Amino acid sequence: DPISGRWLQRDPAGFVDGNSLYEYVAGGPLGRIDPMGLMAWYDVAIDHAANFGAGFGDVVTAGFTNYVREKMGTNDAVDKDSTAYKAGEVTGAVTVGVVGGIVAAPAAAAIGLTGAGAAMFVGGAAGFYADAAQQGNDIQNGEQRGYDWQRGAVATGTGAVLGGLFHHAGNLLNRVFGGPSGAVGGGAAGGAAEGEGVAWNNGWRTADGRFASPQGAGRPGAAAENAVWDAVEGKPGWQVIRGRVSARDASGQLRVYDGAARPPGSADWIGLEVKSGSARLTAEQRAFDSALNASGPQTVTGCGQNAGLPIRRAIEIRRP
Repeated sequence: DPISGRWLQRDPAGFVDGNSLYEYVAGGPLGRIDPMGLMAWYDVAIDHAANFGAGFGDVVTAGFTNYVREKMGTNDAVDKDSTAYKAGEVTGAVTVGVVGGIVAAPAAAAIGLTGAGAAMFVGGAAGFYADAAQQGNDIQNGEQRGYDWQRGAVATGTGAVLGGLFHHAGNLLNRVFGGPSGAVGGGAAGGAAEGEGVAWNNGWRTADGRFASPQGAGRPGAAAENAVWDAVEGKPGWQVIRGRVSARDASGQLRVYDGAARPPGSADWIGLEVKSGSARLTAEQRAFDSALNASGPQTVTGCGQNAGLPIRRAIEIRRP
């Protein structure tokens, strides 16, 4: 009866929902509805939200919240077979995977990985962390006895493959649409970049990892660097490393130079930073280089693909 807000028939379940057999949604028709005569939808929403949150928290904490509920005697309030709980588990695993990938990204850069290699490293880490969190919850729930290394390896491998596929798919899309923004007219730039061996990898880069722009041969940054490399190589006895050169100081701080040069008769290298236009060194780069140049005979050590390379000095070279 919409006027009185009561059922016209007695509740067939009896007094399970209160003392009145004709009461509708616990006397709260303004905030709840029960079109099927089975349960107030407000209550259902709360149950779904609680189960989703429990599933999410259990995976993110690798089963710790489940352990806490068990100790408090409140675990029976969670329906772990519900769709909401399972959805929370999946969302939690995805969240842990994303965080794991973000954490792994600096590690990939530190060991000199770029392009598809870095994407596969990050994807593998994301797969591993997501599966480890899920397994931790499964162990706490009693669904498995210990960590399944084979399952973890499959998850890690799957994440690595997906990371590589996403990387290549992103490069393809950026070449088609002319960069991450998909700007009109970018197709021509994308074509020139492809011909020059430039692809999108957290910014336009050449095949050896140097930052570039998608304009092909006219890109100012690459032109400035190439002019410097050519000039240094033209000096008798000088050697040049073109492209990214990564190094760490004694504290572990990472510095990535545009390239490096070694004068004749010297065992040590000079880190070269080429800047053109309005580009400037960051505060961290200036501090790193200043400390290196003031350290006398001390060197910083190359890492990644330049592992062990001794760098004694750093120079900023400005080009128009």
